Amino acid sequence: GILRTVIISSESRYFLTQGHFKDNSLVFIFKKFERILNALYLLTNHIDNGEVIKNKIRECAVQTLLDISKSANFDEELKKQAIQESLTGIINLQALIETMAVSGLIKEQSYLLVFKELEEVFKVIFDRVKGDESSHLLRDEFFNIVPPGVNDFKRQDFVKDINDKKQLDNQT
Repeated sequence: GILRTVIISSESRYFLTQGHFKDNSLVFIFKKFERILNALYLLTNHIDNGEVIKNKIRECAVQTLLDISKSANFDEELKKQAIQESLTGIINLQALIETMAVSGLIKEQSYLLVFKELEEVFKVIFDRVKGDESSHLLRDEFFNIVPPGVNDFKRQDFVKDINDKKQLDNQT
């Protein structure tokens, strides 16, 4: 019946994935991002269909998964472009889920979990690229990102610096 079809479908997709990606780390990235995609669909399920952010997150997540799949390409230029688009998609998704958290559409715990998972996939992709000496997409400093709520004292220092600057601007 239906359950048997789903099991066969899952198995065939696994073998297709294994055949498409010649590299086990790409299989890991693809499968991990597939789970993130599922989580994002669940997180946005309660949001009205008319909300732009719901559609943007879903579109961006699907496109990023496609870009990850394209990164298995043998053509080096297409591969680099797909990797860059994958990384950009992940950054965009992080910004979108942060917007959802700030606006109260998702809980902070859900936000932090998905943000961390996206960051992990980002780092795995970046580490693959970094291993290729001919590719320099991003500098190491790029990863010094702290999501809100994880390290509040740094955020407070940042806000304090902004307020100090505003006071200086008002005095001049």
